[in-house]
Amino acid sequence: MTAALLIYCYGEGVFSSRPIERATWHNTAVCHLAGDTHPNHDTICAFRRKNKETIRKMFAHVLRLAEEMDVLRIGTVSVDGTRITANARKHKSLH
Repeated sequence: MTAALLIYCYGEGVFSSRPIERATWHNTAVCHLAGDTHPNHDTICAFRRKNKETIRKMFAHVLRLAEEMDVLRIGTVSVDGTRITANARKHKSLH
């Protein structure tokens, strides 16, 4: 149950134990995954620490399944780090 809770919350962009704990009280999907229980943030953190490698493998498996179902694409993302100097001063743009 805790593993499913973590994978769902990671997918939703919630990574910290305290917001995950709060979500078990307020988010319907998270309440359902948690079986209407409300694990303490310490319990969530301890579970994550103890099962770190297993959770990593499970999350990677979920991503591969999503790619196979054409829900997402997995690949390399490149970001251009070019610096461009601009002539836009803060006070000039406000007038």
